Amino acid sequence: MFSTHKCNTILTKNASYYQQPALEERLWEQIKGAYLRGGRAVVGPEDVLKAAAVGRVEKMIVTRDAKLAGLRCRACENLSAGTPETCPVCGADDVFKVDLINELVELLAATSAETEFADPIPGLSEVGDVAALLRY
Repeated sequence: MFSTHKCNTILTKNASYYQQPALEERLWEQIKGAYLRGGRAVVGPEDVLKAAAVGRVEKMIVTRDAKLAGLRCRACENLSAGTPETCPVCGADDVFKVDLINELVELLAATSAETEFADPIPGLSEVGDVAALLRY
């Protein structure tokens, strides 16, 4: 038989698990509100990447099953969203495809920013499956 303490621990863990989608949606609403007011938020892969590259991102939310293409240049090491045929910075054609989400997560980890993976949220999906709150 379970003790009262063990039951409370299990219930607390389960409640936390079920509250996670609500927390993710709240984060998305916070980002969306700031973005629509012209505040400290960006949406879409290109803008999130630009902000992450200079350490401006405080917290990023990304759709859990999103597949975002990126491109890295062998010549100048530039990281770009999408899959252009040449590097948009130096013009080199020596480029290779990368998983943009993995690259963003690594950039954010280097600046102590947080990443939240969310189940699909309609508004987030419409802006490219990724958005972020900015530090400044």
